[in-house]
Amino acid sequence: MENISRTVSVCETTNNNEDNDELPSSISADNSPISSENILFPTHTHNIDIGTRNDNGNGAPKISDIIEEAVITDDTTRLKEILKSTPNVSKALNKQRESALILAVKLTKYDIVKVLLESHFCDANKLNVNNFSPLDVALITTFDNRLEPRHSVCWKIVSLLLEHGAKPSSRDAMMYVVRTAFKYIDDQFINQLIEIFLNGTLAPIAHELLLVKLHRSQPIYDGNTDHFLMKISWLALKIIKQTDMASLCDIINSFVYYVDSHWTSRDCQVRTLRNLVLYASATGRSWKKHEILLVNRVSESLANWCQNLQVHVPSLQHLCRVTIRQSAKRSVNDLTENLSLPNSLKQYLLLCDVDKIIELNNSLNNINF
Repeated sequence: MENISRTVSVCETTNNNEDNDELPSSISADNSPISSENILFPTHTHNIDIGTRNDNGNGAPKISDIIEEAVITDDTTRLKEILKSTPNVSKALNKQRESALILAVKLTKYDIVKVLLESHFCDANKLNVNNFSPLDVALITTFDNRLEPRHSVCWKIVSLLLEHGAKPSSRDAMMYVVRTAFKYIDDQFINQLIEIFLNGTLAPIAHELLLVKLHRSQPIYDGNTDHFLMKISWLALKIIKQTDMASLCDIINSFVYYVDSHWTSRDCQVRTLRNLVLYASATGRSWKKHEILLVNRVSESLANWCQNLQVHVPSLQHLCRVTIRQSAKRSVNDLTENLSLPNSLKQYLLLCDVDKIIELNNSLNNINF
């Protein structure tokens, strides 16, 4: 228990060091050298006294040992049998508090990951002792195997996790992946990471972590990051269009990183922020003074438009849209699917009218909701 306590306390002190591109020292309780290998394959993971024998001393393996063996040997048939009688499949298997899912992700056992996620008892966001989620571990595994034959399988596991609602948790994990990719000028990895998030998640935390770490890693990247920032903003737009008001607030709080990031093209920055502001406004966002001041740092005309919007009398159809969208508990898309409405109204609820405004590049003077 001493090692676990020391590990947790160190982790709490290192999580604030967000600009460190190495994995935190909390990963290794025995002060071994810091690398991604320490978190994915920490020392003393399997030779432990947690779940190795029954308390009666008869030497019979506990269920955690059986699950662990099924994962390591890639025995999906055995695992399926275990799952029929063992609902607590997310139970920690070792001192690192790794679930069967995290272990399967580390070992790139795609079929095992699939079986676990398709069971109704697997927590896709169960954290280990270092507060790394299965998706965090999957991203590190994918990056570290980018030159290996199993790299494509790693990406498939990331996609599968996102499909089942997995979210990133650790700022350290995202920093390691993004910052190291920037060091090696691995544009392909960064692009694929953004694409897979864009196609697989509506979690604001995924957008925030990716954007923040890219923003803070810009100084070490010898290249133009405009296209990365623009692609990440597409994820923000997707979240704005489809999720609830709480998620909208999370996205708006991240606008500062689009403003403070270095842009090679001023026009790209203005256009990106303009799109974000227009979609957020269409949801009924009432802009606060400090938010308008933030927008003003990039575009005075856009800031003035936000200011004027506060005194503009909205249309009845816009008020109806805002009211209906605010009733969405999770996804606006799910809400519209359950409503008996013409397709045109469903498209309006999903802000498709703003799509046309963006496409036509209308003057701000002609845009009202």
